[in-house]
Amino acid sequence: MPVSLWVDHFGIALRSLDAGEDFFSRYLPLQPIGGVTPGASGDARSRFYQLGHVRLALFESARPDSFIENFLNKRGEGIHHLSFRCADLDLLESNLRAGGLAPTEGPFLAEQGRTLVLPPSDLFGMFFLIVETPEDPPPIADPRDRIVQLPGGGAMLFDHMAAAVPDLDVAKRVLTDNFPITKDGGRHRGYAGDFDLSQFELAGFRFELVADASGSSFVKSFLHKRGPGFHHLSIDVEELDPILEKMRSDGLRIVDESDLGNGYKTAFISPRSAHGVLVQFWQVPELAGEALAVR
Repeated sequence: MPVSLWVDHFGIALRSLDAGEDFFSRYLPLQPIGGVTPGASGDARSRFYQLGHVRLALFESARPDSFIENFLNKRGEGIHHLSFRCADLDLLESNLRAGGLAPTEGPFLAEQGRTLVLPPSDLFGMFFLIVETPEDPPPIADPRDRIVQLPGGGAMLFDHMAAAVPDLDVAKRVLTDNFPITKDGGRHRGYAGDFDLSQFELAGFRFELVADASGSSFVKSFLHKRGPGFHHLSIDVEELDPILEKMRSDGLRIVDESDLGNGYKTAFISPRSAHGVLVQFWQVPELAGEALAVR
């Protein structure tokens, strides 16, 4: 039986919440939601932000033996989890077990309630947290409402989060069998010609799977070094060159810069410069026209 499920936020684990907030606020239009809050088990300090139409949680460890400290020691800073909300956790748990997954009881969150955890071993290195809530799903945002202004000017749209997997078809099947998938773009070759990708909406959140297609792609290298899991965030912008100029002047490492023609360009901030997060920027010509409606 289907169950109402939607993405609430994605989380980034940091060694310093203040340093992470300073960095991401410099380049992305983060709007704080409340103040710094302690985790339910005393493991973490976190703060939530609105990033266009999506929510982001930045968090740091609050004690030496916390789950965050263990994550940081093992994998370093970076994307940690994707968090969902669900109106009927019992029904969802039953559905997930029927689909071959093994959810476990997560921490009880005093302000939110019961939670389920799907560990990385179940989901190709991805960590999913699901929170039970009596709330209805939020309304679907108008496409123009998703476009916001960057701190230095120009339009921005948070486009998607991506995960690297060894077998795209297998990973896609597991997600499709267990989660609501819509707007499925199918499988196709990526712009560099050496990897495959599939984009879709996962419980209302735009998501991408990438897999090696050549034996020598960036995906192959990532899987060899880190194993499967969350790979990058992708941001659409109106003009890429001024953003890259600012980042370079700040000493950030920019990698894999490409001009694809017809006004499309892309480049990445290296994880070494972005608290372990690989951030892709796409210059999208049609974004400028959409942005005029919200200026």
